[in-house]
Amino acid sequence: MGSLTQAWIQLRSVTYPIQQNSREHCIIECLNQKLEVTDLDSRNGTMLNGKRISVPTQLHHRDVINVGESQLTILLELDPDHRNTDSDVPLIP
Repeated sequence: MGSLTQAWIQLRSVTYPIQQNSREHCIIECLNQKLEVTDLDSRNGTMLNGKRISVPTQLHHRDVINVGESQLTILLELDPDHRNTDSDVPLIP
């Protein structure tokens, strides 16, 4: 996978840039050019692509996080010089 240049969270029809996002449920951080989500011991847990996570987990383009009643879609843009040309992952224009 290439170098991460920018990342967004899509909540319903609104897209937010990720810098560092933290609430009561989880934290999303960019560490060493990789985006990770960590559950903060929330009562109902944090779901990633339909599975509950219990350890920090790397995020990828179009991953879906469910926290409470909110569904967040991760949108990533990679540096064009570091993209895997064999990848079929759609990128944000």
